[in-house]
Amino acid sequence: MQKTKAGKTAYYGIITALGLILSYVETLIPLNLGVPGAKPGLANLMVLLCLRAPYDDFKKNITGAFLAGVLRILLAGFLFGNMFAIAYSLAGFATALTAEALMEYANITRQRRYHARCVFEPSGAASCYSSQSTHASQSTAAGEFGLTSISAVGGVMHNMGQLLVAVVLCGTPVLVYLPWLILFGVIAGLITGILGALLIKRVRRFVNNS
Repeated sequence: MQKTKAGKTAYYGIITALGLILSYVETLIPLNLGVPGAKPGLANLMVLLCLRAPYDDFKKNITGAFLAGVLRILLAGFLFGNMFAIAYSLAGFATALTAEALMEYANITRQRRYHARCVFEPSGAASCYSSQSTHASQSTAAGEFGLTSISAVGGVMHNMGQLLVAVVLCGTPVLVYLPWLILFGVIAGLITGILGALLIKRVRRFVNNS
């Protein structure tokens, strides 16, 4: 899959289809934890694949994640859910994507500052090269947010967005679920982040070699 406009369009189309499939798979998982809104969060893999897309363009990656996410939510809502499901999913997706995008932007800002320091301090060139190579392989340099951390925060924020809609529709009594939603969001986010890191390595290898 080449890094052309057509290749990028195909990539985000595949990501959207993957998100839709994962949304359907979630409806088949008999998960009843006694907490409304608690889900495995498999569809967040789609956001991670967009954030760390192999095109090294932050703005386009975020735009792709937003468009693919909204399209996935609308399709999943009409096919497997209802208007309430769409409202909850959109709120959760918006808060999660915002938090994850800010964390990824913080990573990029730190990389640029570190690179600038490398340019002005030739003696540190070796360590700079080592740090950049490490990040290129999706490992975490010192002070950067790892993919699992980003995913965990995204999982919590997704639940917070859905809880906000629930408060508007049902009132403050639903806040009793807040601690459990935070816990489940962290657990689901960590699992998704680990799976995402493994998948992103293979996706980057495939795109770079094609």
